[in-house]
Amino acid sequence: MDPFAGDPEDPASELAQLDSGEDHLPPLSLHEREEVPERSLSLRLEPLVLVRVPAGIVLCRHAVALLKRAEGCIMGILPDTGRAAERLDGDAVAWITSVTPSGQPQSSVIWFLVHDDEIYIASHPTSPKVANIRANSDVSFHLNSDAHGVDVVTVDADAKLLDAFPPEVQDAYLTKYARKMRDELQSTPEAILAEYSTILRITPRRVRSY
Repeated sequence: MDPFAGDPEDPASELAQLDSGEDHLPPLSLHEREEVPERSLSLRLEPLVLVRVPAGIVLCRHAVALLKRAEGCIMGILPDTGRAAERLDGDAVAWITSVTPSGQPQSSVIWFLVHDDEIYIASHPTSPKVANIRANSDVSFHLNSDAHGVDVVTVDADAKLLDAFPPEVQDAYLTKYARKMRDELQSTPEAILAEYSTILRITPRRVRSY
């Protein structure tokens, strides 16, 4: 249902005018939400989501990218600006929660790397979270909050098991953690990657930050 149907100030009509070519977008479906939208599984592009607030209408980031209709374009869900983006780039540890076969959520502290709107984690092949994900790909990821329960970033996601990091991801992961591997674990990057050889690729569906 379109909550703006019949509204003469419907922002979708103004956005459509930005595309001056012959290939116009179909009418956009608008939804009222308080969170970043879930990744569309049936479409190649994210839907435009408008959130109605007292001051008016706020467009979620990347919304105008719909008008580009670039071949193979996938819009990001993870924030790329602001405090949440800084923490996703710079924090050393986070938490991932997977689900055991009995349905019990199980949380593990992890090192991680964000690359191209996905989160990568190196794990031991026999770790419980790997077995959990093999049976159930639904996971959540979150950063620590501050002492007052704010500065929160949580991600609902799908996980996939990989045999190795993509080369560019491995390079970035080692740039982030090589010193910690040597100084804190008293080991080498080569030894750590050999031991933690199962890679979790976390694809976000929804992000909340505040």
